[in-house]
Parts: sequence; C-alpha cells; structure tokens
Amino acid sequence: MLYDFNKNSRESLVKKYAGGKGYSLFLLANNDLPVPDFRILGRNAFAGFIGVNRLKPQIDRLVEQPDEAMTIEHGNTIHRKIERLFQEAPFPGEVETAIDRILDEFDQQPIAVRSSAAGEDAAAHSFAGQLSSYLYLQDKIEIKDAVKKCWASVYTARSLAYRRSLNLSDGDIQMAVIFQEMIDPDVSGVMFTQNAVNSRPQEILINAVFGAGEGLVSGALDADTFSVERTSGAISAEITAKRQRFAADPDRPGGCRSVPVASDRAEQPALTEAQIGALADLGLIAENLFQFPQDVEFAFKNGTAFILQSRPITAIADQAIYRKKGRIRIWDNSNIVESYAGVTTPLTFSFAAYAYEQVYVQLCEVMGVSRHRIEANADIYKNMIGLIDGRIYYNLGNWYRLLSLFPAFKHNRSAMETMMGVRESLPAEVAGELVAGPSKKSFGDVIERLKVGVHLVKYHLSLNRSVERFFDRFRALYRHYDSICYRRMSMDQIVASYKEFRRKMLHHWKVPLISDFLTMIHFNLLKRLSDVWCQDLGNGLHNDLLSGQGGIESAELARQSSNSAHRSSRTRDCWLYSKPVTRKLYMNSCSANLNLRSSIAKSSVTSKNTVFDAWVS
Repeated sequence: MLYDFNKNSRESLVKKYAGGKGYSLFLLANNDLPVPDFRILGRNAFAGFIGVNRLKPQIDRLVEQPDEAMTIEHGNTIHRKIERLFQEAPFPGEVETAIDRILDEFDQQPIAVRSSAAGEDAAAHSFAGQLSSYLYLQDKIEIKDAVKKCWASVYTARSLAYRRSLNLSDGDIQMAVIFQEMIDPDVSGVMFTQNAVNSRPQEILINAVFGAGEGLVSGALDADTFSVERTSGAISAEITAKRQRFAADPDRPGGCRSVPVASDRAEQPALTEAQIGALADLGLIAENLFQFPQDVEFAFKNGTAFILQSRPITAIADQAIYRKKGRIRIWDNSNIVESYAGVTTPLTFSFAAYAYEQVYVQLCEVMGVSRHRIEANADIYKNMIGLIDGRIYYNLGNWYRLLSLFPAFKHNRSAMETMMGVRESLPAEVAGELVAGPSKKSFGDVIERLKVGVHLVKYHLSLNRSVERFFDRFRALYRHYDSICYRRMSMDQIVASYKEFRRKMLHHWKVPLISDFLTMIHFNLLKRLSDVWCQDLGNGLHNDLLSGQGGIESAELARQSSNSAHRSSRTRDCWLYSKPVTRKLYMNSCSANLNLRSSIAKSSVTSKNTVFDAWVS
C-alpha cells in the first residue's frame, strides 16, 4: 500500500490521504507558490497503525465520556494515556519503511513534523492550534517519536472538546503527518487576506515577529501589525518593541525557546515595505487559488518569502460579504412565504418560475429596456425564485440585478427591500457587484435609461385607464375559461387549453407589474419625505398616513379585528393633518399616488400582492 506522498503524487490520492493541511500544501506547491519542500505520511498509515496494534477499543473506552465529565483536566489525562499507548506500540513494517524513505530524501537536514487531520482547515471549521507540530528535528528516533505524538494530538483535551462542540465523531478520526523542510526564519508571522478582526474585507492584515512563528501563535510575543489596502497597496503599520524571538531549543527536541533580540533591531519593523508588498501578492494568489479568504502562515529567510501553510478564515465563513468568489446568491422568503406557505411541489414551482420569468421580461419590455440587454440578462429572469428543501425563496441577487436595469438603482434599492420585506440591507460593496451589465455606463446606456424614465412617467399618467382595460380583459378571459367543462375534454385538450390560458393571461400582465413598481417608488418617496419633514413624529409616520386607506382585500381581516385601533389611528391622522408641515406632506403624497390608489384597490381583488400590504403595514 502507498503511504507516502509528495507534490508530484496523483492529486486524487493526495486529496484522499493527505489531510486538510497536506492537501493545501500540495495545491500551493503545484501552483508555484514558495512552499518549503515537503513529504506526507498519509492518513492510511495512521489507520494501519491503529489497526495492527488493536488500539481502537482502548481509545474508545477512554474517550467515551459524557460531555459534563469532559473537563480540561480529565481531557488532559485521557490524552496522556492515549499518547502513552501510541509511544509503546510499534510501527507496522510498511509504515516504518515509508517513514525511512521520506527521511532519506531529506538527507539529514532539519525538518518540521506537522499534524494534518482529515477535514482540518475546512471553511466550516478548523483545528488550528489544537494539533501538534515539532520543529528543528534531525534525529530519526526523535522524528519517529514526533510522528506518534502528532497522531496522539488528535485526542488532546482541546481537540476532543472542539469536536464535541461541532458534533463531530471521535470514532472517525483520521490523521496524516507532514514532513517539511525546516526554515530557520529571520521573520515569521500570519497573514489574513481579509481583515476579519475589524470587518474590513478590503484590507490584508499581517502580524510579524522576529524568529520562529511559535512565539506569535502561542501569544508569548507582541507582533508588528501591517494593514495593506487590497487595490491601492497602501500600507499602514503599528510597530512594537520586539525584545524576544523564538529559536530552536537544544534541550527540548522539536521545541523552541525565547532568546533576546539585538537591541539595535528591537525597535525596527519586522518587515520592509517591499516584503509586505510581496507577501500581500502571495496572499491574494492563495485566496484566488482556494476561492476563499485565507489565513496564511509565512516565514522570511535571507529576504526570501516562504508559505508554510494556508487555511480558510473560519471566523468569516458565515458572513455573506466574505464568500467564495463567483456570482452572489442570496435566498430570502420574507415576502413570498405568504404566497407559497409550507412545502411547494415541483409542479407548482415550475409554473411559478415560468410565470416570474414571463412577467418580468414584459416589465423590462414595457419600460423600454432594449431587446439586446434583455437577452444578455436572460438568466436573471429564469432564476427569480428557487426551490430549496421544498420551499420557495426569492433569489434576491437577481432581483437586485433586475432593478439595476432601471434608472436610480441606488435609491430604488431600499424601496425594493421594503417592498419584499427584507429586514437587512445589503452592504454597499456587495450591492455594487449586483449591477447587471458593465459598471461603467456608455452614452448609449445613459440614453436607454432616460428612455426607461420617460416610460415610467408615461405609465404613471395613464395608469388608471390601463387598469380599467386590464380588468376588462381579465374578467372576459376568466369568464371564458371558467365556463369550460374540462371533464368532457381529453387530457391533450386540457393541456392545450391550459397553455392557451397561460399565454393569454401571463403574456399580458404588464399593468399589475407597472402598478407594483410605481407603488414601490412612491411608497419609498413618501417614507423619505416623512423622514425629512417630520422627524419628530417617529419613523412609522408614512404607515400611519396610509393606515386608514380602504379597498385592500388582503388587509381587511386584520382591519375588521382591530376596529378600535384603526379608529384611534384615523383620529391621529386627522390631528396630524391639521399641522401645516404634515398637511403639506399628506397632500403631496396623495397627489403623487392619486392614480395608484384606485388601481391598488382593484388589483387586490384578484391577487394577494404583498407590495400592497406595505401601504398598511
């Protein structure tokens, strides 16, 4: 069986047997990043060692403790017992041969022995700092002892507690071991390709100390801090006095000790600007390689940079702004859950997805968006909603992209969020990436957007007449298809009738969409005006001004169950109306929405549209 691997091994085998850290090193080395020479003893060697020596039953008895009994002290006792089991057990012949072959390739040069657990350094969790590493090793006996200690370190008190906190099984542990050329560094440290400490994704954060990195990782030494702006490369620095560094400990094989830094160097920056820039470039390459912000351990020797390891920044794995590169996808059911409550069947979803595609293509057509731009963004319309675990969600990213095709996206974005019931606005830097098409607008783009604006004004002025024609047509279609006796028709005839109905109904749905869009804009305008003119009356004034409005079917049940509350609300509206500045606001809002109100009252007869609910929320 193959137990040892290097950067020239088959990737599928390395991925399977090398553990998280080992596979990461393999990818870094094969993408020309400066990684010190390494070999990997695969996790199958760990499994073989456990199996041949029949250690699993003994280990299981030791670790099978209730959570409340797993204190740090008790966990340390368990680890010591397991480590003793490992040290007393012999290597299987093939495993020891693989280790000897690896050490012969390093030709007695100093090496580091590092743990690499299966699943370690994943984006969802990391065992950083919990597994053992041993540095500056040359003696074969000491190196083989370090291998066993690395294997046993997966059962430390911290590792056991961490796995239990994540509901990871103690019985499925697999551990590989990395043998890596030992760089005796002048400077070492860690780099975060996005600043998670201060939630600044545009910054690269670097911490550096003199000597080996164990002084920084253990927290024993203070470090210089450098921040690098990702796009401009601008550097800011916080320099501390570095009077100690970590170096090899001759009395403790595999360990380090603290030694003094020369007095003339203690106040100097650990890194030059050129080194900081080179390191930041390497960090961005690693981030692009793994498609996720990285926590990178580095070292400098004689001015040359080395990447010792790279892992995902797990602290930001659940934050939308820190994500794998690619198109942003945000799913939200804040509003649509009212229309599709509970589990939705695939058949119903297929109709809903088709309906959303058809009607929003029409909205763009009627607004004057060019056919070229509509076709260029065809995937937006096809994916307005998604089915996840049997429930329908808005694909919010595509709604933002759709809105960006119209004028004033920056201002209307918040209006759409209000309409859809989105509780938290997207960060500006994320919203900026959701603009459909090129970020820099040509003269033709500007003209097209002006045309869309003209169409909006035209439909605003003619909306009442359009609503009347829409309902005349809707009622005629409804009466016709309601009068058909489908029980007397064949299945093919029913399907044909359905497709005809779908075409005639969905392909003429422009008016409700325009009404929605104008409602969204004017409701947001009313909110903005009330915030500016009447700040002292509270944030909900725009809702209070509209709360007495009738004709909205979806609000009638709530209205009937709280008549007394609504009487109080109307009384307050009358009082507000008597105030001069509020009177101006109320009259302006009424004028701006005069045409919309009749259409809203009529449209709500046939569709439960939560956009309209916003008027009385």
